[in-house]
Amino acid sequence: MTGRLAALTLAIALVLGFQAPAARAAEAAANLWRQMFRQDLAFARETIRTRYIYARTPGGPAWDRLLAQADAQAHADAEKVNDFAGYRAALVRYADAFADAHLRARLDLQPARVAWPKFLVRYQSGRYVIVESATPQVAVGAAVSACDGRPIDTWIGDLAPPLGKAAGGEDGNQYLEATRDSVGRQMFVDIKNPFYRRPQHCRIAEADVDLAWTPIAADQFAKLNAPHDLLRDPVTAITGFGRNSARVRMATFAPSNLDEARQFHAIIDAAPGLRDKDIVVFDVRGNGGGSYNWFTAFLEAFYGEDYADHYATARLKIRPVFIDMPRGLPAAGAAKPSASPPSDPFNTPPDKPMNALIIGLERRPAAGGTTVYAGKLGSLPAAALRPAPPSPVHAQVFVLTDYGCLSACISFVDELRRIPGVQQVGRETGVDSRSGTPLNYPLPSGNGELTVPSLVREDRERGDNIPWRPDVRYDGDIADTAAVLAWIRTLPARPDRKAP
Repeated sequence: MTGRLAALTLAIALVLGFQAPAARAAEAAANLWRQMFRQDLAFARETIRTRYIYARTPGGPAWDRLLAQADAQAHADAEKVNDFAGYRAALVRYADAFADAHLRARLDLQPARVAWPKFLVRYQSGRYVIVESATPQVAVGAAVSACDGRPIDTWIGDLAPPLGKAAGGEDGNQYLEATRDSVGRQMFVDIKNPFYRRPQHCRIAEADVDLAWTPIAADQFAKLNAPHDLLRDPVTAITGFGRNSARVRMATFAPSNLDEARQFHAIIDAAPGLRDKDIVVFDVRGNGGGSYNWFTAFLEAFYGEDYADHYATARLKIRPVFIDMPRGLPAAGAAKPSASPPSDPFNTPPDKPMNALIIGLERRPAAGGTTVYAGKLGSLPAAALRPAPPSPVHAQVFVLTDYGCLSACISFVDELRRIPGVQQVGRETGVDSRSGTPLNYPLPSGNGELTVPSLVREDRERGDNIPWRPDVRYDGDIADTAAVLAWIRTLPARPDRKAP
């Protein structure tokens, strides 16, 4: 227990000192979690209001309405916060009200026990399919079509807001596949979220089934889920398949240690040797993003700098706008700093076109009398302005995605879809907003932290909460690498894809 939590507990105990023992204990616990939520909520609101890039730009009436709506919902939610489950659900819901995957409340505390109906569900091929069952009348492979007399899609739409999931994106799509997948699995696990009720009866295959909600230890439940989760292979490496094909596994664009950085440098070094393969698959399933520098260096090594810099220009049309003046970038017209950059043990490769493009920063007035710092852009690389050079790559190239491809991983797909002949296969990517570079702010309770984006990418072509949908969809088990690669080998080439 943190010092703040202990002090809060003592204060509540003194206030409730004259009640009956059982009532005192119950009310003290409820008040403890409610007061802790209100304390963290006040901090989160002020931090988002003052440190969130969208509060400054664009800011304005639309932003004020969004903040007011989130505040009103949180204050109503506070009355239902009586325990850890309510505290967690209310705080996560508040952060997620801004529909920005880069803005999150991350808690160190997790429930020790949950309840499940003795089966697991995943969204597959447009259906909510049973993938694991300890209930005899519920068969693996059967689909859930309705619960408590309502279609599953109605549940998805109702549960997306309290579970903090974007129902749709700027393109008007009602339900994202990532939302269907996430909410579809969460509605069949009970973590005592007070903002919705769990289903009691479901239509599964052709039968009506009463759900037998059963407690289970959270770690045991995680083990049951693991074989059915999206791929989280942590190793970045090149492996062969078929007679003359290669899978380039890119687990992350954010190496967290020297081994992960060395793995990525190794695939960059080996990239030119893949050009004459029959098939090359860039496997970014479960890649949560990171720095553009890593995928830019790989593309330049694989395609050659001139070819990559001609086509891979989606990121170069973005104007970064920062909430604070970044270190190492001068104001527009000022000399570039001569100080050496901070030491980088990972030897992160430079994004040379981007570094040459941003020639300085300009102060710009923002909402509420504040200031932001907008990148001043020079010219695109010379290779982007010249006629396209011939491609040195003779392989058929695919990028394999799933709902776990997020943030910079989606930006990697932005670039690949501009390159002639590249096909996206698998499942939809996840989604993100134009914001980025989240900074971490510890919660006053000591229970976790709030991550708040500090820049926005103006002029990005892809809108907020819009996924990339595959050219060819895979409806089998997306985590079964052998099966997915065997399927890819059956796909025809697409030399007709044109760059935007």
